[in-house]
Amino acid sequence: MDGESTTKSYEEYAEEEKKVTESAETSKKTVSTKKKTGKAKITSLIAQALAAVWIGLWNSLQFANMLKTGTHIEVTDIIFSGLSIAACFSPVYFSMIMDKIKNIRFGDKNENIEMEQ
Repeated sequence: MDGESTTKSYEEYAEEEKKVTESAETSKKTVSTKKKTGKAKITSLIAQALAAVWIGLWNSLQFANMLKTGTHIEVTDIIFSGLSIAACFSPVYFSMIMDKIKNIRFGDKNENIEMEQ
C-alpha cells in the first residue's frame, strides 16, 4: 500500500466534502427564503382570520342590540357584514391565484434550482 494513494484519496475526499457542504449551504439559502415567504403568508392569513372574527363579533353584538331594542335589522347590514368578511380573505386567494398563473407561465423557480443541482 502506497502512502501517496491514501493521501490523494483523502484530498479528493476533502474536496468532495467541501463541494457537498457548499451545495448544502446554497440549498439551505433557497429553503430559508421559501420559509420566509411562507411565514408571511401564514401571518397574513392569521391576521385576516382575526379581522373576520372581529367583524363577526361586532356585527353579532350590533344585531343583538337591535333585537333587544326592537329595531329591525336591515338587509344591507347583513349583506355588508358578509361582504366585509369575504373581503378580508380576498388578498390571500388573489395571491394564490397569481402564484399559480406565474408558475404556469414562467415555471416554478424552486423546481429549476433543484434540477440544476
